[in-house]
Amino acid sequence: MRLRPVRVRTILILMATLAIAIGGGIEFVRLRRLAAKYRYIAWAVGNDVRSHLGNLTRAEARLQQLTALKDSGGPISEDERLELIELPIAVELGRARVAAVVNLLQLYEHAASHPWEDEPAQVPPHHPDPGNLPIVRRLVGAPPAKPPVPPEFAPKPEASPPKPLPPPPAPAPRPPDPIGTDHPDEKPS
Repeated sequence: MRLRPVRVRTILILMATLAIAIGGGIEFVRLRRLAAKYRYIAWAVGNDVRSHLGNLTRAEARLQQLTALKDSGGPISEDERLELIELPIAVELGRARVAAVVNLLQLYEHAASHPWEDEPAQVPPHHPDPGNLPIVRRLVGAPPAKPPVPPEFAPKPEASPPKPLPPPPAPAPRPPDPIGTDHPDEKPS
C-alpha cells in the first residue's frame, strides 16, 4: 500500500495547530501563576485589614472610655484630655484606612479570579463616607488562614549554619639539615 504524499498545506496546518497549543499552554501557566500571586497579595492585604480593624476597635473603645469619664465629671489628667482631642481624628482615619484596605482586598480577590484582566490600581478610590462601608465578615472574626504562597514568594528552607572550619594543622617540624648549616646559633658566612 502506498502512502499519500504529504502536502505543504497539511504541514502548515499541523504547525499552526501545534503553535496554538504550545502558546495556549504557556499562557495558561502564566495566568495560573499570576492568579496565585494576586491570591497571595489578597491574603496579605486581608491580614492588614485584621490589623487595622483591631487598631480601630481599640481606639473606639478608648474613646468611649474617655468620653464616659469626661461625662461622669471625674478628674481627667492632661494626657487624657489631649488623648480625648486626638482620638476622634484617629478613629476617623482608622475607618478610612480600613475602608481603603478592604477596597484593595476586593480588587486583588477579583484579580485573582480574573487574571487575564489588567492589574488592579495600587491606590484605590476613597469612599465618600468610610464609616458606613460594610466590612467583609470573614475578616472580622476568622483568624488568618495559611497563605496561598506562590512559588516565587515561598519561603526558602532555612539552611543550617555553616560548620566552622577546623583549625589549620600545626606546622610539621623541619628535618635536620644533613650539612649542618641550619643551626640557629650559626650565622651564614
